[in-house]
Amino acid sequence: MLLLLVNPEARDRLVADPDGEVDGIVEEVLRLAEPGGMGLLRYAHADVVVGEGDDQVTIPAGDAVVIVTSAANRDEGAFGDADAFDPDRAPNPHLSFGHGPHFCIGASLARTELRVGLGTLFRRLPGLRTAVEPSALTLHTERLTGGLDELPVRCAPRT
Repeated sequence: MLLLLVNPEARDRLVADPDGEVDGIVEEVLRLAEPGGMGLLRYAHADVVVGEGDDQVTIPAGDAVVIVTSAANRDEGAFGDADAFDPDRAPNPHLSFGHGPHFCIGASLARTELRVGLGTLFRRLPGLRTAVEPSALTLHTERLTGGLDELPVRCAPRT
């Protein structure tokens, strides 16, 4: 929600054409949203070499690693202008639901919920705006799922 409210061009595109714009917006929200900044704990099953040259490191088999998908989803090597909200980004191979055998079984449901929720919200409240500057918002840091403490909004009348 916040990503759309602070990116009025994308919000306005969704308001103008909810069915046509929602898929790209959903994928970009998934790529950029950070549900808490926590990572996924995994264990190396074999020695793994990461990096190149002086940055090369070997992770020994059995060592724990933390996979931070939000970092991968903002990798400039994979996504041009990675910190920008770009609903037209294609392809958008984000890792928000994991990969391979650890791909989230609920990915289709989450995408559907976002499509329906965002489309419905902006159809019903096209004038929705933040009521405070984004810098005034605070995040939950004490829980795994993160999120905002509150998101004050106002609704401008339809024009």
